[in-house]
Amino acid sequence: MPDPHKSVKGSITFQTLAPFIQAHEQLIPLVKENHQAGSVLIIAPDEKDVDLIIAALQTVSVGVLKLTAAMPREQRYRNYLQAIHGSNCIVVGTRSAILAPIRNLATIIIHKESSYDHFEIRSPGWNSRAIALLRAHAEPVKLIFTGFSPSVEISQLIEEREVKYLNSKQTVNVKAFTPNEGALLPGRIYSEIKKALNVGPVLFIAPRKGYGNALLCAHCRNVASCDCGGRLSVLAKNKAPSCVHCGTSFQNWKCSFCNRDKQYLAGRGIERAAEEISRAFPKFPVVVSAGDVIKDRIEPKPALVLATAGAQPLVEGGYAAVVILDGVRFFSHTDLRTQERARELFLESASLISNDGVVLLVIEDSHPVVSAIARWNVAPLLKRELGERTELHLPPSVFSVVLVMDQTIGMQIYNGLKKASVEGRIPNSSNIYGPTEISKGQVKIVIHSDKKDSQALTDVVHELQRRRSIAKKELFTLRVEPYSL
Repeated sequence: MPDPHKSVKGSITFQTLAPFIQAHEQLIPLVKENHQAGSVLIIAPDEKDVDLIIAALQTVSVGVLKLTAAMPREQRYRNYLQAIHGSNCIVVGTRSAILAPIRNLATIIIHKESSYDHFEIRSPGWNSRAIALLRAHAEPVKLIFTGFSPSVEISQLIEEREVKYLNSKQTVNVKAFTPNEGALLPGRIYSEIKKALNVGPVLFIAPRKGYGNALLCAHCRNVASCDCGGRLSVLAKNKAPSCVHCGTSFQNWKCSFCNRDKQYLAGRGIERAAEEISRAFPKFPVVVSAGDVIKDRIEPKPALVLATAGAQPLVEGGYAAVVILDGVRFFSHTDLRTQERARELFLESASLISNDGVVLLVIEDSHPVVSAIARWNVAPLLKRELGERTELHLPPSVFSVVLVMDQTIGMQIYNGLKKASVEGRIPNSSNIYGPTEISKGQVKIVIHSDKKDSQALTDVVHELQRRRSIAKKELFTLRVEPYSL
């Protein structure tokens, strides 16, 4: 990531997306305002968002060039040539379009900036935000990030006043319900859902796909597992349990501890949640959007709509209510991006309600995300997380490098790095962690250093990789400031 304290040739802002208006439609005024100054480049997370943005811009008679990897090669190359030779164009594409040399480029818009899809998983592992910031330092372009909640990197730049934060001042009707032990829906939430169903469709956000994600013995609560070590899950109603690793099916499963065969399903998937919700509200149709069957849009009439994260269907006029099930589950993953992803999901889902809609959260009412949605302001959450990361010396307060390698060379690389640190060939501010097993046969080594030593540390690991290549030794995977740890 470029040094934010170097001179910037254009302005950089983060624009919070507002509720009650579909996200892609909010780009129309931004594009119309900035198109007068020159070409505009919009980078969206995926093909679906690209198509929605193009459709929205075409409603106001704006010509758009599309640049995505899913396009036919001839059409993509034709649009690429038009973009680099046209005098004043609008280009909408996925992350690789950020590298396009567009003529007379005046504005770059990174839509849903914190999305995982902005990160390139192949080497060298860049992301749209970092390339956009590099271009803003090298070219006189205006850079606009949009999203419901900024990433921690952009939050850090906002805190340092390198990025201007433009918040959408709105209030949203939010109600939180303390989850009941074992129940999908708390008792008091039923009346709110019934009231909403009299008006229009209700969207339920489930944390998991599938049916039952963990199988336990109903008698002794022993977790069911396969001989290979993988846990058992149930993929659909009336199906036999199967191993999530090797796929072995257990038609006549019995508990290995008490030898009983009564099953208890823990970790409801969306399909099982759909069964329970349809029984609770039997007069309404059920629409499931998850896995291989994702709905783009639904009819604006009363229905029970269940979706997993990222698969929420759009509906004209908005949902009468949005219900987020098992809310704390979204904040309970182990990687550093968990809080960021959960904030974005909660606010993006909440934004889909109608002007008179309500957001119903199955989560403790003391959780800070409740007030963040009600005031449509995530700034307090961002400040707290940045403070915690600084205290714990975690990114973005420090510079990070991750090396992934075969387990057989893990200790060798670790000892070499430690020796280099003692001899002063690695910056004194560096801390080396690992090797930690991440999958069968693979380990990772994580190195943190002060931001001021980022270039020195990068040079060291690059030189190590270069020397291994010259010696024809096995190379490791190198990631500088990766998506997550």
